[in-house]
Amino acid sequence: MIRSVTTESYQTYDGLLLSAEITNPGGSKRQIYSVGTGTYEDDRTLVPCILYGDMAVKDPAVPEKTFGMEGIDWWTDVPDDTKPQRKITNPSATILDDVDVVDPETGEITHRAAWRDRDYLISDGSERPWCTDVPAGALIIRKNVEARTSMTIYARLKSTDPRSMTEISVVRHTNLTTEAFDDSSVYISGSWGKQLVFDPLTLPLPAAGASIFDTPWERTVSVRMHGVEGVLAVEDCCFQWIIGDDTQPSKWRKLTELEKMAYGIGDDTVADLTIDLRCLYGEVRLRCYGCRLPDSGTRVDPSLTDNPFYDTSLVVKVNESITPVPVLTAGAEQNREMTATVVFDMKYKYGNTMLDDRKDEFFRNYWHGQNTATRQKFTLQAGPQVRFRPCDYGVAYADGYAVGADVAVYAGCKPVSLNGYIVVDDSGKVVISPTFE
Repeated sequence: MIRSVTTESYQTYDGLLLSAEITNPGGSKRQIYSVGTGTYEDDRTLVPCILYGDMAVKDPAVPEKTFGMEGIDWWTDVPDDTKPQRKITNPSATILDDVDVVDPETGEITHRAAWRDRDYLISDGSERPWCTDVPAGALIIRKNVEARTSMTIYARLKSTDPRSMTEISVVRHTNLTTEAFDDSSVYISGSWGKQLVFDPLTLPLPAAGASIFDTPWERTVSVRMHGVEGVLAVEDCCFQWIIGDDTQPSKWRKLTELEKMAYGIGDDTVADLTIDLRCLYGEVRLRCYGCRLPDSGTRVDPSLTDNPFYDTSLVVKVNESITPVPVLTAGAEQNREMTATVVFDMKYKYGNTMLDDRKDEFFRNYWHGQNTATRQKFTLQAGPQVRFRPCDYGVAYADGYAVGADVAVYAGCKPVSLNGYIVVDDSGKVVISPTFE
């Protein structure tokens, strides 16, 4: 449950349009470690990972004036100027240059490239061998991350506030990961990572007169088997999807026919599983087992034996940054008896934009008001719009009033069932009941 702001007559909006991100112009943030050969792909000592920043700051009142990124610094942990050990810096540039070292006894000359011994370097934009063609300020990572672990890099990006011409900064982070596999066997990978969080506010708008639940809610998760020879053909593999049990976090089981119908799953032995997210409520855990197709050519259930698997989960969740805003649309001018009908509509601010009214189905508003003179609170009706006469709630001409709402947010749908059977409509679609929290 979230609560709207309260308003008496108008709402103002202030703030900058700002975007900032860490980019990856070279190398890869993801590595694969071969257990059999003890090698990395990509090996960052040979092909370093390059990270850079991108930032844009704009004042909505002066859209033609945009400031880009004017500085960036890098950290191995959350930026904190009181903890300089977290900050990534270069030693003296001359220490990093290639040099010839002469042995004083033998006179033998050896070539020393000190920069090759460092895990991190920051480009100065010069033609030195370790930063050629790398923009100044970019982070050069030559460190191989240990298998089955990840490493987080933080960046503080700086620009200028076009209104006050003062410096502003934002912090972003990115993860570098390393997967491992045994060359003598196979492993399985998936397209969703550990979790897919689906925000229904990103759905396309429905046609006029249609419900938002009539738009496409399907999403597909894909898995692939990998062997020493590379990615295995789907037809040469066997797959089996299972689901996490709600009652026991460590227990997994086959999907029931009711669940398959609710999630729109026709076949749970495919590599590309398409799921209808309209019937999703809470977190749904999925696991896919995979193995090579036996030489006999007969498909087997890989979940029955010790085979590699891929775990992921699904969560349908409305973005928490949504801000409900009551807007007065009628009744601003009152007579002395306060009998004119007041009308408030609820609008929803999502980032720097206002949501289209066709997405109001994701919210339930429970309106309330308060006499600003006596501080007496009163309850109004529920709905996307509220209509009332102030006099009916004891508001006198000189009192004034404020209006707000408690807003329940869409938390997923549950299929409607009857006597153990899921109810479907005439078109064969599962009948669903939205829930709000």
